[in-house]
Amino acid sequence: MAECIRREINTMPSWEFYNDNDQALRMPAVVTRDNLGVLAALIVAHNHDLSNPDYDDMVRDLYETVKNLQYSYESCHISDG
Repeated sequence: MAECIRREINTMPSWEFYNDNDQALRMPAVVTRDNLGVLAALIVAHNHDLSNPDYDDMVRDLYETVKNLQYSYESCHISDG
């Protein structure tokens, strides 16, 4: 059975590395930030009856969920550098 070896990375590449290499993995903080809207939509979809949607209520809930996720993101001080 192959054993996975995890190496500690002491320094993150500079932002220019990611800008110049479109196939490079993005920094985790950027991926997290960029996916807050998707996460909010999933949360709203889970909390509502989609077979009989109240679109106004869903939009208000989406707005509040996005605000809460953004507040949480900022309060966690997520950063890659």
